[in-house]
Amino acid sequence: MWGPYAFSKFNLFCRDLRDIIDYAGVEQVLFGSDSPIYDPVLPIKDLIETIKNLPKKAPKGITFSEEEIDSILGNNAVKLLNLD
Repeated sequence: MWGPYAFSKFNLFCRDLRDIIDYAGVEQVLFGSDSPIYDPVLPIKDLIETIKNLPKKAPKGITFSEEEIDSILGNNAVKLLNLD
């Protein structure tokens, strides 16, 4: 349900994601999806693009680093699954 949340309430999505990262640590956050269930309405590529753009497009007062986003979108999974 993060996809619909990210598109309908972007500021709250950013605040909640920032809070999760701050509370649990970015290394505990992995990207996942319910794809293809929402793809006809909200394509997964659009959600990934939204997350990739967070360092540049997050609301004022909320920041994400490129390293955090790279970790969430794949680097954490690589480490978890020992794919180095």
